[in-house]
Amino acid sequence: MNDIILARVGQSLRDLRKQRGLSQLELAARAGTTRKAVINAEKGSPGLSLGSFVALVEAMGAELATVPVRRPTTEEIRSLLQAQPHTATTKKMSGHG
Repeated sequence: MNDIILARVGQSLRDLRKQRGLSQLELAARAGTTRKAVINAEKGSPGLSLGSFVALVEAMGAELATVPVRRPTTEEIRSLLQAQPHTATTKKMSGHG
């Protein structure tokens, strides 16, 4: 599931950068990072920290809330559910609230 989310976030970041008319190198300079970091962010690489992502978004004069991410399709959800290990856990209710 994280892979799909990261890919979507990366695509949204790329779309925003292109809307702003910035190259990857220009965005990197504004955010105080490298072009490679921008490339990895746009690919949805798992090593991107939230802080780095926010820095890239803010360097484009945007806020995190303005970066749209579409909802997963039914097929994507099915695929994710099938890939998850099936573990049954039960918790006993206790009076500790």
